[in-house]
This record gives sequence, C-alpha cells and structure tokens, in this order.
Amino acid sequence: NMSSTITSGAVAMVQTTSTLIIAAAATRKKLILQNISVTAAEIVYVGPTAATANMFPLYPNAPAAVAPSVVAPLVLEDFTGAVYGFSASGTPSIRYIELLT
Repeated sequence: NMSSTITSGAVAMVQTTSTLIIAAAATRKKLILQNISVTAAEIVYVGPTAATANMFPLYPNAPAAVAPSVVAPLVLEDFTGAVYGFSASGTPSIRYIELLT
C-alpha cells in the first residue's frame, strides 16, 4: 500500500533571468506546469537547468494570441529533476502541481 502526496505552488518569473520553478524530487511521479498569464507576450521558457539555451516555451493563456484560448499545460511523467524558467517579457506566473509517492 503506497501513499501519495500532492503539492502545488506558484512562481513569478523574472524577465530574462533564470529562476528555479521547482526543485528535484526523487519520489516525483508527475509534474504539471502552466503559464497562467493572460498577456500574449509573456511566454515562459522552461528547462532542466538554469542555462537559457534550448528551453521549451510555455505560452500564456492569452485569448487574443492563441486559439483555443486555454493553452495545454506541460505534463512531465516520471521526471524527478529540477525545472527552471525565465520570461521573455513581463513577470508571468507559473503554477505547478506534482504527485509524489
């Protein structure tokens, strides 16, 4: 019988500065990340290190910029590493939720 824990949080991104979104967790089974900004230019780039090259874009939930208006979150299965991110513009917020065992 395994027990699980769910944790969640929010991190404000800093424009052009890499920020730790969530630390590594050896027992993590799933991690979901969402850019909740409603400003089209506030794209957040995420990756496994603080290096900003080759990061993955998380687009904002900006109705005028993206169709459909709600952008799918990034879902990481069996990923135990840290996640860093930075904003190309503004200070959008990233929400996360993780499942730990």
